[in-house]
Amino acid sequence: FFAMAMALPCDRQEELYSNFVRHFDTKVAELKGVALLKDVGDVPTTAVKLMELERLLVGAEGQLTRLKASLQADLAQAERAQALIHLMKQQQQYIVTLEDRLPKRLPGRHDAPPEPGASAEAPLPTKSPRRKPSSLAVHVKRIPYITKDELHAAPKYITSRLTLDKVNAVIDELHPLMIEKYKLKAMPYVRVPPRQMQQYKTYRDEETPGTKGTQFFSDNDLKALHLLRMDATGKNILAVLRHLGRIKEVRGNNLVRYVVQ
Repeated sequence: FFAMAMALPCDRQEELYSNFVRHFDTKVAELKGVALLKDVGDVPTTAVKLMELERLLVGAEGQLTRLKASLQADLAQAERAQALIHLMKQQQQYIVTLEDRLPKRLPGRHDAPPEPGASAEAPLPTKSPRRKPSSLAVHVKRIPYITKDELHAAPKYITSRLTLDKVNAVIDELHPLMIEKYKLKAMPYVRVPPRQMQQYKTYRDEETPGTKGTQFFSDNDLKALHLLRMDATGKNILAVLRHLGRIKEVRGNNLVRYVVQ
């Protein structure tokens, strides 16, 4: 009894011990009363008291049996709870390990990586006046992220110095460049700001029959990127994207255009 009780919480132990002591104090007092009857003869009242004492003792045994069963049930629950806590700790460690091994960018997700020092709290929604849909709204295709398996499957001579994060970071930087390019191209000529007119004409001049109906960026556009330089590493990144079918080269007029597939 005591070994099982020690495994319970402190408040539960105190309650059980108090009930146990109170119950047996009562029974000891009753037994003392019976001891006073040792010199009493065969009196009918003595037989009645003995029968009452037997009933009380049987009740006490029943209470003790039920108490023991309750303690055993509590111990079984405690063992199951301990096993569950152990499994939860294992699961937590597994999740932490899995999170550490995940790449920063996952295929199928194109959320822009957070800026350093940016708050993780979502901004409060604000009401804004309704605006008519802009006629200049354009949908720009996004290059899908590459996966670890795809990078490993590419030829080693173009991937030896590349990492998954480095290639996908360039993909992230290309997308806003493409958005700005095709927003400008979608403007009617008369609405193009003077300071952007030269760029507008350059974009128009880059079009060829091979790029009709497509979206592309060119070697000229790549000059505005910070993460991609036309050195050996930058050329290898473009080669990987081309090898994996993310882009297609269209050459002409001494310019390379990269069509997003």
